[in-house]
Amino acid sequence: MSTITPIYEKTPVGSTMLISATPEVIAGGGESAPHAHLERFAALVADLEALEQQGKVKIILRHRENQTGQQFVDLLRFQRLA
Repeated sequence: MSTITPIYEKTPVGSTMLISATPEVIAGGGESAPHAHLERFAALVADLEALEQQGKVKIILRHRENQTGQQFVDLLRFQRLA
């Protein structure tokens, strides 16, 4: 859960958080691949989905981009439950 932990921990129980595939959220950079930031965001999405399976969050919204043809999730809203 290392990629989502700081975001999860700063979200108060009962509150919602909106996160997106932006440089502020996604660490890294300098890759030549045009969709590298979306691929890194996919790891964060997977961690958040694992927290949902554990009953710690509820994912309210998943937005998928339509520019790459791969429909990466590029925006998420979740509610912290525990």
